[in-house]
Amino acid sequence: MTLRPVGGDVKVSRQVEVALSDRVVEFEVRETDGRLMPGNYSAQLQLTTPNGNPIGEFLRLILPDAPSSLGESVLLRRSAATGQRYARTADPRFRRNERLRLELPTDATDPVTAALRDSRGIELAVPVEVTEREDESGAFRWVVVDVPVIPLAPADYAVVVTQGSESRITAFRVAP
Repeated sequence: MTLRPVGGDVKVSRQVEVALSDRVVEFEVRETDGRLMPGNYSAQLQLTTPNGNPIGEFLRLILPDAPSSLGESVLLRRSAATGQRYARTADPRFRRNERLRLELPTDATDPVTAALRDSRGIELAVPVEVTEREDESGAFRWVVVDVPVIPLAPADYAVVVTQGSESRITAFRVAP
């Protein structure tokens, strides 16, 4: 993976060995890489298949001018395939027999609320559970939001997580 400012030469690169069985691969930017300044970045992800063929993807990332005390959601799912553990996912489609969890990093102490909304923005009477846990680093906490999928009909939904004046909206779909 290579991360580069749009129009800039400074870049951060990582190379890791990925097994076919790996479901999640993480890349982190370290302090020794230098500080990433606010702005637009191009991220290039290149994979090489076992037979040597390259597969690539470009993404655009935007780092805001001012950091927020409530970070972006990480989607997780639990199903028969994952057993009792939650696994990160980039796929926002869930089946009714799965469990949906959102995790958002925060360094604020304000209380957190979460609400489930339908595609029209109407709050649903389906309760979501909000808990928190400390990150291993001790530098921040994770807001954990568990969303029951079983009572939902196939459609588009959103979870709105609010802490103080900050809000994050995470959309997902219940598939038939």
